[in-house]
Amino acid sequence: MAKHLPTVYIIFVLLALISVEHMVLKVNAKICRDFLGDCKTGGDAACDKKCHDKYQGIQVTGKCFYLFVLTFCRCDYECP
Repeated sequence: MAKHLPTVYIIFVLLALISVEHMVLKVNAKICRDFLGDCKTGGDAACDKKCHDKYQGIQVTGKCFYLFVLTFCRCDYECP
């Protein structure tokens, strides 16, 4: 039983972090997010350019979002 305790603890912490992120998104409802492909080449600068190209005329920032071994280009912008 004690052998599985660290695994259960890690799962609990991950679920808590996801819940906090969900609450923050509800509070900041004026900010929308979009994911544009991978972020393997070019890093944050290339991701930011992709976001600006897609959402022209809107305040937008693009950053690489890392999820374990996967990387995604995440655009945060003001909801229309």
